[in-house]
Amino acid sequence: MLPKRCPGWYYSGYEGNMADRTHLTDQSVEALEPRATRYVVKDSKTQGLEIRVSKSGMKVWALVYRFGAKVSRLTLGTWGKNRHEVGAKEARKLASEAWAKIRGGVDPTQPDPRTLTVKEAVESYLSTRPRQRPEFERDVLPVIGERPVASLSRADVTACLDHLRLRAATNPRAKRGGEEAAEALRKFMGSFFRHCYERGWTDSNPAKEIRAYVGKPRERVLAPHEITAFWLGLERTRASSSSKAALRFALVTGQRIGVILALRWDEIRGDLGGLPVWHQPAVKTKAKRDHEIPLPSLARELLVKQRALYPDSPWCFPSVGDAPVAYTGLAQIMRSHSTAWKIVPPATVHDLRRSCATGLADLGISYRVVADVLGHRRPGPTAIYVQQSGIELKRQALETWSDYLRTRINQKENTPAE
Repeated sequence: MLPKRCPGWYYSGYEGNMADRTHLTDQSVEALEPRATRYVVKDSKTQGLEIRVSKSGMKVWALVYRFGAKVSRLTLGTWGKNRHEVGAKEARKLASEAWAKIRGGVDPTQPDPRTLTVKEAVESYLSTRPRQRPEFERDVLPVIGERPVASLSRADVTACLDHLRLRAATNPRAKRGGEEAAEALRKFMGSFFRHCYERGWTDSNPAKEIRAYVGKPRERVLAPHEITAFWLGLERTRASSSSKAALRFALVTGQRIGVILALRWDEIRGDLGGLPVWHQPAVKTKAKRDHEIPLPSLARELLVKQRALYPDSPWCFPSVGDAPVAYTGLAQIMRSHSTAWKIVPPATVHDLRRSCATGLADLGISYRVVADVLGHRRPGPTAIYVQQSGIELKRQALETWSDYLRTRINQKENTPAE
């Protein structure tokens, strides 16, 4: 019996009558039948162990315990006799291991920072950053995946970066040069270590100690004839309507592609037949502040078509299932079709945002308004006093750009084929 001051004091009938409990075996659990509502059967041998039987007949092992002032339930697995299921003997073993952690002052529902591996911590980190998964699976997990997070040093981060450089050097199809890709991975790993530090899994951020690579910033902007070729060329591809619309929407609005793909209908304020405003919440913007974009006519037309095609989806640019279009698909479209569209050198998805900004400036829009359309932070103390341009200034700028795009597209469409 656990001492009363043990942090794992079981809260439900620990010293009470055990007659309402059952010795849970594989045979007794198998005999449990589903009822109209979910019910619980508690074990008489292992304290806190119980089996939860759902209406569908699924049976799940759990351990109920108190840690400090908090009552928690630890799921041990689904009962069954197959390889990936948990039988009665295995459930008791898992419960005993959990009680050992509780006696040692460790909450079993929380990862133990002393033994937490990089692989386990990466899964927690990627739960909110799924787009970074390929980089971690290619160049981090194969190198340090089984190492404890708390034991990592600057040398381990360097080993991951060297792994990437070697792979890029020996792969002629690598998407980016070794140093540029290594710098992107260094930033991702820095973000990963901050995630671990905030949760008490490590005491340092070794990626922060690695010198950043400063390369030449990309300056690619689509020329006027390339903008027309891009817009009309998309129509001849086999890409989904959502992919085509998302790429065009990026050129029209100049917004970051990640925010565009995460656009939901409830972020659009106002009717598409009027003058709607796209409200970007601070949690989705790079500047970590709310950002409002008035939607010009060309953007509204794209959304009207998307609404008609996908009336039941919460996403403006949905893919298969209940998910938005993936960035990788858009990048592949730009990479594989640029040459056919006579866009040389090939353009990237982010080049569409830069082309919008440059186009606005070429049309006489002030840099201040262009920066506010893009959602860039203004440098210096003036930014504290001068807030973003008004909605009307941004609306006029984007409508001017939208009219320019429409003129170019219509001129090309009305030109007879040679």
